Amino acid sequence: MKGVLITFEGIDYSGKSTQFELLRKVLETLNIPFISFREPGFDKDPKELEEKIRNLLLDKKNNNMTFPTEVYLFQAARAQIYGARIIPAVNDCKIALGDRSGDSSVAYQGYGRYFANPKKVEMIKNYNKFSMQGQKIARTYYVDISVEEMAKRKFNNGRADDRLDNLELAFYERVRKGYLDIAKEEPDRIMLIDGTKSVEEIHSIILDDFRDILCKYGQIDPKAL
Repeated sequence: MKGVLITFEGIDYSGKSTQFELLRKVLETLNIPFISFREPGFDKDPKELEEKIRNLLLDKKNNNMTFPTEVYLFQAARAQIYGARIIPAVNDCKIALGDRSGDSSVAYQGYGRYFANPKKVEMIKNYNKFSMQGQKIARTYYVDISVEEMAKRKFNNGRADDRLDNLELAFYERVRKGYLDIAKEEPDRIMLIDGTKSVEEIHSIILDDFRDILCKYGQIDPKAL
């Protein structure tokens, strides 16, 4: 048996968090040891360092935050949860299930903020390597929707905004391009999923693939799912 890290990615309102929660419930039902996290931060405990960093990042009062500060704070939160939570769990043969991770920094800060400047994108990729401390992601489920679909879903949703919401649509076009470029670069890791399919269809696609991963890492008997 080996530990394994799985992440979910996508632009805002893509439905990735819904799929993350559905897969988390599957692991609970099967009684498979795992931890789950959502970046930035970990488990909503305001006393934890990574959650304090998250609050700095999302607080609307910090609208004067510079882009480099934003980049470094995301990396600081990531370095903390990888060093203190994720790597120890994977080394203990557990599954680590993440709602966002390093790809988000490449897409949002690299492509979105820095307008796909190749040097800046590469810089953030190197920051990820440092903050993730060598831990590899076995599979990333990238739930893809268009920016037009994102805008439609946002209009119909009553979710409260934070500092990183309400950016111009062109920003999200760049972010989506970042994700699609990453998917082309790493097709063995990233599974691109049509986010306009139904919640049930997407969950079924993910579950079929996830079954194979669990079997590969010795987490379950092939007949368990």
